[in-house]
Amino acid sequence: MSNGQAEPGDPPAGAPGADAFIDAVLEGEDPLQLVVAGPGAGKTHLFEVVLTSRGGQNLAVTFINGLVRDLEKRLGGLASVNTFHGYAKQLLHHLDVEGLTHHFNYLPESADFLHEDAGWLMGTDLDAKTVEKAFHLMQDDAPVAANYLRAASYYDVVSHNDAVYRLVKHLDDHADDIPAKTQIVVDEIQDFNELEMSLIRHLATKSRILAAGDDDQALYAFKHATPQYIRELGSNQYTVYELPYCFRCPHVIIHAVHDVIAQAKKRKLLTGRMHKKYWVHPAKNADSQAHPKVRSVLCSVDKGSTPYPARYILKEVQAIPAADIAQAWEDGYPSVMVIGPKNFLNRVYATLHQHYKANVRWKEPQDPFDYLIEGYQLIAKDPHSRLGWRLVTLADPPPDLRTTVLTALNEDKELDGLLDQAYVTKHRSHVSTVRKMMNDEAVAEADVTALQEQAGLGDQDLPAALGLIPKPPSPEADKTLPEIVLTSFTSAKGLSADYVFVVGMLNGQFPQKPNAITDTEVCEYIVALTRTRKQCHLIASNRYADDWAEPSIFFSFIKQSRFEFVEIDKNSNLPT
Repeated sequence: MSNGQAEPGDPPAGAPGADAFIDAVLEGEDPLQLVVAGPGAGKTHLFEVVLTSRGGQNLAVTFINGLVRDLEKRLGGLASVNTFHGYAKQLLHHLDVEGLTHHFNYLPESADFLHEDAGWLMGTDLDAKTVEKAFHLMQDDAPVAANYLRAASYYDVVSHNDAVYRLVKHLDDHADDIPAKTQIVVDEIQDFNELEMSLIRHLATKSRILAAGDDDQALYAFKHATPQYIRELGSNQYTVYELPYCFRCPHVIIHAVHDVIAQAKKRKLLTGRMHKKYWVHPAKNADSQAHPKVRSVLCSVDKGSTPYPARYILKEVQAIPAADIAQAWEDGYPSVMVIGPKNFLNRVYATLHQHYKANVRWKEPQDPFDYLIEGYQLIAKDPHSRLGWRLVTLADPPPDLRTTVLTALNEDKELDGLLDQAYVTKHRSHVSTVRKMMNDEAVAEADVTALQEQAGLGDQDLPAALGLIPKPPSPEADKTLPEIVLTSFTSAKGLSADYVFVVGMLNGQFPQKPNAITDTEVCEYIVALTRTRKQCHLIASNRYADDWAEPSIFFSFIKQSRFEFVEIDKNSNLPT
């Protein structure tokens, strides 16, 4: 309620409870069901209830690794949980797919060179994004996908997108190989592209499908996804259900989201948007009363010497009650999330990390892929490994590589037989050292030194790269302090926190063009707001670096009555 008056976001008098909407899905006999649900509406809980009720052989599928981990925690005992590429890999190993053996290599990094090989076959320069687009949009009429797959078949390797593409094309011609499940649940379907939808269409011919999504959270246009698919499902093949209650957000956030959507539609944005109920839930009454406003924070300046937004966030984090921190750790979500463009997150990270060290998490740490060491390990197992030798040539390009690779591809000859034999001999010597180290055999110190020099690795780096010693453990977080996550708008999907800070709320940054706001930016705004469990802070500044700045037009998308206004300057007694 606002001033005692009902408004969008308040359930009407006599509205059914949340369980009634779950029961409607459970009682539905239709094999194709689509649940349209806003953020925090309990989709994973619905999946859990449905899979428990229906039993049998079940599958849960999405395309975000982070969501897979979350779904695995809740659904692991009820269904096989996979990303699209993980599921495709699993099936391809058991199917007789043209161009692959059953023992193919699954190497995501192969996409780094296969686009180059495909371009050479086509007599042109081919970039990775062109290949990605051909797979995402199922562009069978273009030679791009065909030549990429031809090169991949030579090396007997698959990566993410071509794994799903190969599976879909195989099932096009071999319907008997389509697996049958009791129930398949599909999450975040608003972010699917044609490739992913093609696989879902195949699976739907033999299994019940329960898909869930929200076109207000469509953020993945960069991978050629479009919310048009969820809208089309809702208008024809699938029976549509709703989960209208939000169990995550305080009431002011629900009302703010309705404001944003109304303003976006006034600007002719979100055309074709699916109508959906998005209601406050009594379970959030206490948090809503404790935090009745969104904070609108205007800093006088944001630059290296005076990073006021970062210091403001630090002050707010230091004030979080111990009980809130303990509850967040117990329930398994961070106390704090900072969302925004990378250039703004850099300063926030630098400030927070000084105080909270291992409790601050930005990006998942990823070990760099070492093409040379990976190639050596493959050649150690198979001296003529085509993939292994191609990886070696990436790390140490020999003369006239293009001609050598083209001959290998066109004549189906072994790559190591076409390379200069002095080059091959040099690398076989290093492979021998790798093999001895992997087998725990005696190896000459001079050979290890030569390998280290070739690979550019130190004494401890080489055994770690070969997997011979464990990686040093990451520092443990202090659970008496808040867990803090920094993230982009896109990576915030699937996450939530008690206290959310959105930085970079400036015209020219977010949105990039105030006079040409995109649907994706509106959806990013909605996603950012709805990560909030307790309180949301939207942060702008009058000066950014050495330039004057203008607070984002997105502030005006929310009714001013929903804001608590805060001004930060040199007199604000901020910590450093």
